[in-house]
Amino acid sequence: MKLIKINSITSVIFASLIVTGTSSFASESVPTNKDAVQNMLSPISRAGFDTPKLTLRTDFGTSATTIYSNGNMQAKLVASYENIPVGYTVDSVVIKQAYTNEDLSNTWKVSSFDNGYDSNIDVATRSQANPRTGNPTNQRFYLSTENSGNDIMVCAELTATDPDGNKETLSTCDGETNSGLVSITVVPELNYGITELNHSSSRAWYENDSYAIAKDRFTLKNGRQIRDVGGCGTDLVNDGKRYLISSTNGPAHPYSGHHKFSAVYLFKPNNGVVQNSFPYSNGSTWKSTLNQDFNTTNALTFAVLHGQDNQSTYVNPLISWTTHCSTITFKDNYGNEGSLNLSRTDCGPDDKWGNVYYNFH
Repeated sequence: MKLIKINSITSVIFASLIVTGTSSFASESVPTNKDAVQNMLSPISRAGFDTPKLTLRTDFGTSATTIYSNGNMQAKLVASYENIPVGYTVDSVVIKQAYTNEDLSNTWKVSSFDNGYDSNIDVATRSQANPRTGNPTNQRFYLSTENSGNDIMVCAELTATDPDGNKETLSTCDGETNSGLVSITVVPELNYGITELNHSSSRAWYENDSYAIAKDRFTLKNGRQIRDVGGCGTDLVNDGKRYLISSTNGPAHPYSGHHKFSAVYLFKPNNGVVQNSFPYSNGSTWKSTLNQDFNTTNALTFAVLHGQDNQSTYVNPLISWTTHCSTITFKDNYGNEGSLNLSRTDCGPDDKWGNVYYNFH
């Protein structure tokens, strides 16, 4: 590793430190004897002669990672530096393109915040971490892109100011530094719909057939988590566990003429198995249905209620008006997006009280 000074003032602080990280802290003539270099250093620098070190790794300690091009999944990198000489001030650490030392293109977003999505598709690389030694200072970077195939090799560059006010750099971009480069592979994002979801459903009538409750639960076929469920307003009949996303006051039963009242509730995800009840009325007072268990773990979980036509059981808590959210959105644990559509229909399965007026698709 060759050490080159940025300006006309020669610094020998890093003159013999040619093992870890390319530095700009040296003259063209580099002393080969450690004692000679020590004699050239200022008294405060002679207190220690540890080699300045800069490395770059993923948060798992590996040299490679793979992310989706969904703009959400982040390549999580850790730049670590140590043994910066006394009197030097670290101004910045930045991520650059390896070998060219150029800034990242605008197709990459670099953040200092972790958005919480999992950071490596290939979980097996987690067991290949390189243990770190010493007591380095770590700076974390979170890179994301929406461009599939936007593969890149990245490096780290540290800029510091010496006691005389001169700017100097320590870099891993030449590729000669041990643990200095990280390869990021970008694969196409996934988009989920009804065909990528497993659907389980059960339905029963309660309290002398006053009302029916159906439990509809959707999970990803690839076994990944479901997060960030949205797409619908959450302000209607929200008890902290679930909220109303659709309801009806009809249409009329084809035989009796009584109206079919209904309601659909969407549960907040990843709260485990929760117990819940729902408001209903037989025309005089409002009551609560029997408690039911709903599994919200890694799932889109719905409760679909229908009133009994002949008893005019009212299960629409909005009473005089109705609501309907047609599209429920979600993401998996890598930030890939999905959607599930909900529609009212008169073509659902028949039961003894009439038609079920909802369809997931």
